[in-house]
Amino acid sequence: MANLSTNDKQILERLFQMGSGYVLNFSDRTFGEFFRDDVRVPIYDEQYKYASGSKANRLRGFWQIASDAMVGRSIEKLIAYINTQILIGSLVRQDFPDELIRRGQNISARLLGTTKTVPVTTEQDFITKEFGNVSIDKLGLDSAINAILKQRIDEIRKCLTAKAALGVIFLYGSTLEGILLGIACTKARAFLS
Repeated sequence: MANLSTNDKQILERLFQMGSGYVLNFSDRTFGEFFRDDVRVPIYDEQYKYASGSKANRLRGFWQIASDAMVGRSIEKLIAYINTQILIGSLVRQDFPDELIRRGQNISARLLGTTKTVPVTTEQDFITKEFGNVSIDKLGLDSAINAILKQRIDEIRKCLTAKAALGVIFLYGSTLEGILLGIACTKARAFLS
């Protein structure tokens, strides 16, 4: 039995669109072929029959019987399938939010015993993240541009403290423009070729 919490199952059920007995855009035939060819599991074996025997219930039955490694591998393969189906236009990207995909990847990595998990960052986490000291000097730009960029970064900090969001946005844009200009000037040959 795979080590899946209730929350894990809810995330996977949403990710794999299992609400109505289906799994993604699989037909009965393609679901069986996917599990046979990609996961090396005969998903239509009697042992995986759960409740009504629909594709979604067979996947739930698989989660109840299979090892962590097998379930982790199946999640990994199903996420790769989602990405392929989006690429070829058979699934819609908007139906698979990045955070949902990342959480599915993290569940898979945990079950597979790999330490590399994809951090789940919410919008609020990103907005409130403190990046510490920003060093313009490490970019190797012209000293005149460096001085201007350092001044802009000081202005950004003052606007952040004053909660002047619009000022921060304009200054960030201006600073990024200055950085890109500085890099283009420093590496003119590469920039122009």
